[in-house]
Amino acid sequence: MPNQNPLTTAGVDYDVIVVGAGNAGLTAAASFARSGVKTLLLERHNIPGGCATSFARGRYEFEVSLHQLSGVGTEDQPGPLRQMFGQLGILDKISLHGESSIYRAVIDGALDVSIPADWEEAQNVLCVEFPEEREGIRRFFKLMDTMTIESFGVSKLLHSEEGIRAAYQQFPTFMKYGLTSAEKVLNEHFRSPELKYALTVYWGYLGVPLHDTSFQDLAMTLWAYIKTKPYYIEGGSQALSNAITDSFTEAGGEIRFNCQVEQILVKDGQAYGVRTEHGEEITAKVVFCNFSPITSYSTLIEPEQVPQDAIKDLSSRTAGVSATTLYMGLDCEPEDIGITQATTMIGANADVDEQYRRAKTLEPAGYVGFTCYNFADPTAAPKGGANASLIALQYADPWLKLSPRDYAKEKYRYADSMLKLLEKTYPQIRGHIEEAEVATPLTAMRYLNTPRGSIYGFDMKLTEHRLVRENENHIQGLYHAGTWTTTQGYQPTLQAGCTMARRILRTFA
Repeated sequence: MPNQNPLTTAGVDYDVIVVGAGNAGLTAAASFARSGVKTLLLERHNIPGGCATSFARGRYEFEVSLHQLSGVGTEDQPGPLRQMFGQLGILDKISLHGESSIYRAVIDGALDVSIPADWEEAQNVLCVEFPEEREGIRRFFKLMDTMTIESFGVSKLLHSEEGIRAAYQQFPTFMKYGLTSAEKVLNEHFRSPELKYALTVYWGYLGVPLHDTSFQDLAMTLWAYIKTKPYYIEGGSQALSNAITDSFTEAGGEIRFNCQVEQILVKDGQAYGVRTEHGEEITAKVVFCNFSPITSYSTLIEPEQVPQDAIKDLSSRTAGVSATTLYMGLDCEPEDIGITQATTMIGANADVDEQYRRAKTLEPAGYVGFTCYNFADPTAAPKGGANASLIALQYADPWLKLSPRDYAKEKYRYADSMLKLLEKTYPQIRGHIEEAEVATPLTAMRYLNTPRGSIYGFDMKLTEHRLVRENENHIQGLYHAGTWTTTQGYQPTLQAGCTMARRILRTFA
């Protein structure tokens, strides 16, 4: 669409102001700067990254949020992220380490299987573990492959009636299953609850239970990790954030840390800049926000400048799930206590609906994801030690009801329930914890400044799916990108920044 901004480059301080140096903010800012656009990046923290950061306790540096990076691929067969890293000029600034397994799925006494990061081998392992389900496993993997491949090509056709008619002819699998629940497709292929669970432990990466998760999202997630393999970055996500920041500044971009935006300046339906906490007004042709539109429209824009359609749109949506995380520095090598791979997904049982229900309470955790970073990053821990994290999805609501005194007690009690579930798989781990830190949804609210501490943006239920409702720009010159405007996780948010930047750059032509 043509640029309708009445301001000229000569009449503003910058072409683009990017607010928030999280994944999408960083990739967008670097894309702008490397395209010759005069760009300012503002960040309220003293380091870049948002969730993609680290922190130190004792002799350990803990990864805040990255567990597995999808979409990287190999040098011979690069995935979309590797290609994007090349375009941003950071491949020589980071060291990528691939993993041979996507995860170990465990239900105490009922299931213990490791899924290889190889399409054929993953099927072979599952066929050995569940021989009576062999035919369903093969059909399911074929369906996932077809669904994912069609997903890559269909999006350009879904914006007109003529395109939708063409999509039914060209992409029949997508059009049949695009909004079918993952639960329905699983039930069509399998009988064993344990097999279904072995294939769906990534529901924790999607944030909603299987009856509310689209089969498309589950298929694309499994496909991405199995086909392009999980990767990790030496030095953690902070190394990635630093590399993109360096690419941005080397291209002429300007960044200011410890600089919170207090107001987005809007007049007559047009964004034209920001006011910082220091009282400085900075103007731009475009304001790009790497945070929730709830924050923008409810607290950063003068009420009289907020369109009614924005209020109507946002009031019909809900903030998604957050998490409680136990960060652990261990005083032993991981193999000493039976840990032999990076990722273990553990359920108290195979009932995902029950696990999700517990995420809305302070009842003992029913599902945890355990990551030991030693296997993906040789620098992750000091010699003779191990660096690990244990995460359970949780909503903020029950935590918000606690008094300050009860909160301090409850966060350690809840972390203990997570650890007890982990001990069923790694019984010796508690005795080797040298350093520990607990973060709850309230921690995310404080450090990330996200509504209700959400780590995945809006709840992505089927009724809220991107195929059902598009994210809209309600104010000219104001854009949002990140987890609140796309699917969850590192790959989608990193790509979202570049995608939105390309869209905006076309308006400058």
